[in-house]
Amino acid sequence: MRKGWLPALTVLLAVSIGFSAGYLVRGSHTTQTPTAVTSVAVVPNVLGMTGADATAALEAQGFTVATVLAFSNAVPLGAAVAQDPAAGTNVRRGSQIVVRISSGPLVSPHTTPSS
Repeated sequence: MRKGWLPALTVLLAVSIGFSAGYLVRGSHTTQTPTAVTSVAVVPNVLGMTGADATAALEAQGFTVATVLAFSNAVPLGAAVAQDPAAGTNVRRGSQIVVRISSGPLVSPHTTPSS
């Protein structure tokens, strides 16, 4: 009977080591990697930039860009009038930023009076 405890102890020790190793391996997969932390970026201020410069600045931060034309009396033709989301907002990289580009002032058609 005394010789039976050694194989039982060996099996118990092997099982304990196996569970511990499995826990450590599984635990290493749940930690956050540095890339997960850097998946968010601050939206830069592109107001007043040309459409091309605004797009380049946003794409450099990892965002996609959609440009939309907007009338503006105050902002020169071709410059960014507005952006959504606003500058300074934390957004996931790969998100779309909408930039409104000035198409100049709204010109109303003139009607000629009938004679």
